[in-house]
Amino acid sequence: MLSTHVLAGNQALDNDIPLVAPDKPKLQDKGALAQYAAKAEKIINVYSDSYPSYSQDGRSVFFVSDRSGNSQLYKSDLSDPSAPPKRLTQLSERVKDPVHLSGENALIFSSDKGANELWSIFKLNLDNGKIAELTPGESMQRDAPIVPELGKGQMFYSARNIGKIESYLYTQSVKVGSTPRKFWTGTGPSVLLDVSRDGQYALAETFKSVSSAELFLINTDTGDARKIYPREGHTAMFQSGSFSKDGSRILLPTDDGGEQGILLALDHQGKELARYTETLSNVGRLLGVSVSPDDKQLVVGFDAGDHTELRILDANTLKPIMTPTLPFGTGGALGFSPDGKNVLVNWSTPESPADIYQFDIASGKMTVLMSTVKPGLEELPPLTTERVEIPAFDGGKIPMLVYRSPTAKGPLPVIVFFHGGPAYASKARWEPILRYFTSIGYAYAEPNIRGSTGYGRAYEQADNGPKKVNVFKDMRSVATWIGQQPWADKNRLVIAGQSYGGFITLSGVARQSDLWAAGVDKYGPPDLLSLIKKTSGAIRAVAGQEYGVVGKDDEFLLALSPISHLDKIAVPLFVYAGANDPRVPRSESDMIVAAMRAKQLPVEYMVADNEGHSMVRKENQIEFLSRVTLFLEQNLSFSGKSK
Repeated sequence: MLSTHVLAGNQALDNDIPLVAPDKPKLQDKGALAQYAAKAEKIINVYSDSYPSYSQDGRSVFFVSDRSGNSQLYKSDLSDPSAPPKRLTQLSERVKDPVHLSGENALIFSSDKGANELWSIFKLNLDNGKIAELTPGESMQRDAPIVPELGKGQMFYSARNIGKIESYLYTQSVKVGSTPRKFWTGTGPSVLLDVSRDGQYALAETFKSVSSAELFLINTDTGDARKIYPREGHTAMFQSGSFSKDGSRILLPTDDGGEQGILLALDHQGKELARYTETLSNVGRLLGVSVSPDDKQLVVGFDAGDHTELRILDANTLKPIMTPTLPFGTGGALGFSPDGKNVLVNWSTPESPADIYQFDIASGKMTVLMSTVKPGLEELPPLTTERVEIPAFDGGKIPMLVYRSPTAKGPLPVIVFFHGGPAYASKARWEPILRYFTSIGYAYAEPNIRGSTGYGRAYEQADNGPKKVNVFKDMRSVATWIGQQPWADKNRLVIAGQSYGGFITLSGVARQSDLWAAGVDKYGPPDLLSLIKKTSGAIRAVAGQEYGVVGKDDEFLLALSPISHLDKIAVPLFVYAGANDPRVPRSESDMIVAAMRAKQLPVEYMVADNEGHSMVRKENQIEFLSRVTLFLEQNLSFSGKSK
């Protein structure tokens, strides 16, 4: 729930609730499960590379890859792109956010335990391979560390106790055994966005709601803070911000309270110095900014709802220089090379997993960083991606991506996947689950119903509070439209989703059993009132606008919740949960499974003991895909379903 990464729940609050036992595969199903698992493994083995960053000398790139079955650190030398990258870590836990330290042959990176999102920061000595934890002791949710180039060996990061509202900014030496110094406390959920090159100033964002935030400029020595955006009486949303290389200006991608993406250049008082307004699209939002070493150019991402794009601007005037031509997909720019000639780009498409590219500023050419073959990719059937807009009940349009193999003969069973968030959107990208199901004869649809981002502020806020009931009308519009298509079997529509999309899934099987043949829920909450009471102060601080306020809107929250409509459920349901989920505690999944079992409705429950609000491990993805495939095969004609 709530895609903003600083917002997470507290599994510990549920320790006194008895667990509902997950299901174990039946002995007679092991043969079929093994066959499906073999098919799934070929797709799961098609790895992705992410979180790239240049070495200090620009000769290498450090990155994260799941090619081993779990995300680990790797290094690739730019002089030999055909050579296999060198694996740097052999950890049992996932890692992210590698940063090469200036002046020493070492990396810092983040890792958590069992995907519990209690990230700690570690240091890897690249000479001897030894790893030391820089932030032992108190378990906190730490955000990605920032190491300013002239910051005298200091790293900066934001962190929070997962059950509280406030967040903190810390500075700490990158030497092993150092202690952190807290220099600022945010009274609401806050995250560090950037630190000036000399380490003197920090930018922090404090969330007021999922569509409203404030930007603070903070002196890292004294902790003195100044709110510099938005101006008093105005509301705006942004999720990133960067300093210019000389530290004199702040580059802020924002909606500025309106529909279009805006990039502002501000001074330290918040005065506007320059502005770029996205003109190639009427709606959308700008994303993270990377500034060239000479402070002359910048690259900024653009969220166009169902895909992303890049823009290259003059860093001083913010006038457009170039719009890179990229395949229809999703990704972003992750920083300039030390010489400023290239930009690292991480990009994926529905047919191509996330790869790391270098974009040459002068020529406009983008080349893949590593020319290694990804096993299994060439064996997959072709895939068509269709962008459609379907009519909504109120005269608006619902954007949707539809995926099918052109070799599959219809009418096909259709998985209709609803994204999490709700302030998020399904984008054209590599998705193993999507590729798996389309490879075995399903169509796969991803609607971006009201509440989704990238389509303007009004669309994102169109599901807030009492308007949340209109989401159910969008769901019906989606199912009705798909059921009318010649390639779709209207009697085999499967509603699926994760997190908030899991809430949508549970709402579908509870409210719309006439539309859906089955449901697949990944860690969706069936009881919003229960969730908000149990989850972290950070979520409670911003959930009021999106859903309602506990103690004030209890009746509405209960009426909205799927758990209040159990008497209408008449379709089978597959439920997946991570045992360490810090956002939607496992007890929420337990609740719906127990209710389904009590009604003697078909339900299957899978719990991964080493996952949180996630399914990142190879073995869990394979098990999930094989079990869901068999579950749907056995239940799509469930006799309890009425049409």
